[in-house]
Amino acid sequence: MLKTFFAKLKSIFLGNLGLKLFSLLIALLLWLFVMGAEDITITANIRMSIQSAEDKVLVSDVPDRINVTVSGPWASVKGWDWKNHLVELDLRELELGPTVIYLEESKLKLPPGLTLERVNPSEITINYAKKATKNVKVVPVWVGSPRFGYMVESATVDPAEIAIVGAENDLLIIDEVLTEEIDVNDRHSTFSVAVNPVRLSKNISFPDKDPLLMTIKIKKDVVERKLENVPVYVENSE
Repeated sequence: MLKTFFAKLKSIFLGNLGLKLFSLLIALLLWLFVMGAEDITITANIRMSIQSAEDKVLVSDVPDRINVTVSGPWASVKGWDWKNHLVELDLRELELGPTVIYLEESKLKLPPGLTLERVNPSEITINYAKKATKNVKVVPVWVGSPRFGYMVESATVDPAEIAIVGAENDLLIIDEVLTEEIDVNDRHSTFSVAVNPVRLSKNISFPDKDPLLMTIKIKKDVVERKLENVPVYVENSE
């Protein structure tokens, strides 16, 4: 009885094995075809960069990533490497002043088979200003107090002036830049340290990337007073 049962079971699973495997393959291909033809929708956060002309400064905020919702066949959507997708906008020919750029499907350069459903933001405002260069004074900045009995006598920076680049109108009101803060706590001797200038705004940059040399001179905090008409007595002078 048991042998008959196992014989029937073997016949069910192993009988016409080639035909059954062929049927399974056909079913798998049909499933892949249906899945590949079915449209799906996803939203991806992709990178964006812009190309600017050398004689202009971008003075408006531009996002470096945008949210893009696309739809298309399952195979096309799943095959899109959106993490490495980069939207590059060539804005070198734009005029000075504000310009609205609409993020249309043609600018996103999506892979074939994908359709743009939505993009956020859908538009960005590009505001260009004329670029200018100016030399300004560097002001050394330090914080803290030297060791008890010592004081900061002076602080100098080499070079004392540096060039800054930015929007022409912004540079009109800038005459100096500050250094990074240098801590002088518990210092008791003169020292020098490499420092960087501090950007006053995102629209200002420093063409020279080399660090500055800041020297802080520390001396003893000695107070001298001249006392007149003070009698002096010498003990054991006899």
